[in-house]
Amino acid sequence: MDKNLTPEQIDMINRIVFAHLDQMKQKTAEIVEETERAAHQQLQDSGIDITDFSPANQSFLMVTLIQNLIDRVHGGDMAVAQQLITMEAKRLNVSVNVEADQSRS
Repeated sequence: MDKNLTPEQIDMINRIVFAHLDQMKQKTAEIVEETERAAHQQLQDSGIDITDFSPANQSFLMVTLIQNLIDRVHGGDMAVAQQLITMEAKRLNVSVNVEADQSRS
């Protein structure tokens, strides 16, 4: 790839990539909503009617998705995992002490 991109090319890259990111986020939200509905329906069809709480609620589904994505990004490299968690904590403006648990190796 040519490393001497013009400002116009950089602008085009940003527009294209961010437009696709927006589409991906929208599709992901739709998939989470549909997954929640389908799981809840299957529970009802199985005779389990949970009106106050859905075991496959959107928050649970999104956290599960986040965990899976983080695992895919760090691929078992705990230094990368620490960096990801630290960067996310900083983005959220929360204080965390992130250390790898050596007993789990």
